[in-house]
Amino acid sequence: MASAVSFVMANLAVDSASFRQHMLADLRTMLLRCRDSLVLQVRRKGRLEGASEAVARQLDDLVEAVFANCFPGANYQRLTTCLQVNYIP
Repeated sequence: MASAVSFVMANLAVDSASFRQHMLADLRTMLLRCRDSLVLQVRRKGRLEGASEAVARQLDDLVEAVFANCFPGANYQRLTTCLQVNYIP
């Protein structure tokens, strides 16, 4: 999960629109699977533990990093990619 977050952060400002679209599609799939897995564990055990806690922390780090990259003066690709990552349900 940490490598996926660092990959997204390193490629926020790529000029290729198709690359960003594929990256966002894959990120959406990964985040939905993480969400479903975490929800299932909370329903079964009532809390997160072990590797699930680490996944939840990495998701928090992703959100913080995406918001940190939405700053005035950021290039268009970085800004739109950050906003699209924030829009993932």
